Amino acid sequence: MNIFGTEMSRQEIFDKGVAAILAQGEPSAELVFEEYPDEPELNHYEVSCLYRAPNGNKCLIGHLLPDDQYDPRMETVPASTILDQSAIMPGGKFINELQACHDEAAKSEEANVMNTGPVFLDRFRDLADDFAQRHQLSPVVLYA
Repeated sequence: MNIFGTEMSRQEIFDKGVAAILAQGEPSAELVFEEYPDEPELNHYEVSCLYRAPNGNKCLIGHLLPDDQYDPRMETVPASTILDQSAIMPGGKFINELQACHDEAAKSEEANVMNTGPVFLDRFRDLADDFAQRHQLSPVVLYA
């Protein structure tokens, strides 16, 4: 599979992305206030994942994306749109699903909260392990 100009197997993509997230230890995300002026009882914070966060963190796709191909305007575009329409990244469905492990791990079941640190990492490992099983990949990188 050609990933941003580099030929990689699905196992290599999984290993590289997962290892980078585990080394980083935190999500690449921020809490964004969603305001409903006509219905203030619906106001809440929502986790918004970022390819490149201001603190230097990267999401899983962000770790696969070379710096010279990153454009800050990508931050407003869903990963599925970039992946499905990108001529430089065929196989986007596989990577989009892998990216979802990062995004879902950052989201807390509690309102207005983002998972970080050990809570994020534990959830990410669980989701990535499930992903590996579904795609018949070795999960060794998760426990190295």
